[in-house]
Amino acid sequence: MVDYAAMVADDLIQLLFQEEDRVSLELIDELVERDEEVLPRLREIWQEEEYWYESEGGNYWIVFHAGAVISLCGHPSDIPLVMSKLFDAFVAEQEWVQEYLPAILAEFGEPIIQPLMDYLIEERQGYWDSHDYSQTRYKAAAALVILAGDFEEQRARIVSFIQGLYQDPAEDDIGFLSMAAYALIALDRKRGLRLIKEAYARNLISIPANGTYYAFLAKLDDPDYDWRSDFEIDVLDFYEPDMIAERQARWAEEKNNPTPLYWEPGTKPPQNAPEAWTLEEQVLPEGYTKMTAGNVVRDAKVGRNDPCPCGSGKKYKKCHGA
Repeated sequence: MVDYAAMVADDLIQLLFQEEDRVSLELIDELVERDEEVLPRLREIWQEEEYWYESEGGNYWIVFHAGAVISLCGHPSDIPLVMSKLFDAFVAEQEWVQEYLPAILAEFGEPIIQPLMDYLIEERQGYWDSHDYSQTRYKAAAALVILAGDFEEQRARIVSFIQGLYQDPAEDDIGFLSMAAYALIALDRKRGLRLIKEAYARNLISIPANGTYYAFLAKLDDPDYDWRSDFEIDVLDFYEPDMIAERQARWAEEKNNPTPLYWEPGTKPPQNAPEAWTLEEQVLPEGYTKMTAGNVVRDAKVGRNDPCPCGSGKKYKKCHGA
């Protein structure tokens, strides 16, 4: 058993780099206990673009750990710092930060409610430049759902605000409204369904993303579809021993059985790649050309971080732009 209490702050932070995604609850608890002793360095790490972009190993995981500890310490003065990186979480493809963003934000408690509401209004047209803004706004809304459950006296205010976005003529971010539909349901199912049905009628819900209104209804009661996960997640879940073990098993499986992007014509598809297809079987969306070498290119320019026009839901750079 490591005696974290006997270690100096710099060595504790160095362990965050070394242990990558295997950091223990005990180490996080010790860092939170040290509070102002470790926060200056963790704040620097959170702002360091080198760690956000193109990082590997411990340098990749350190961003998540820094955000987790900063949020668990919960100083209101750190709210602008944490929120300044919401967009980076998606542009830099920090997927674990993305997943836990609602929990990280909600750790700040009541003081972050108004900043989250302000963000949702101020960035409502951000999707004009990048659809990543739709996702960051959704994560902010998901954090508000968590806060509504944690602070009953704030619940009515939060419910009224989220519902109001669906009634506001200025709100036309279809990506956000489609994702946040589940936030409406989590807050007030009866009223939420009415607003969602109205949004469908105004073509403000993406059918490729959410399905038809009745398909959406069916998913809400499907035991195999966990639409509540963003509203129930907790920062410390990441550090639970069973979660650490689950991740290590996942990395081992992926290393031993990598999933191919396609398989050669005439060969049997591998069991771990049921959705892949042969190059010959690819049906290219309009505006794409398959080159002699087999790669697929688009005739018109599409931003690498834009949604792929083929409708897969992935970013262009991770789909036909790969």
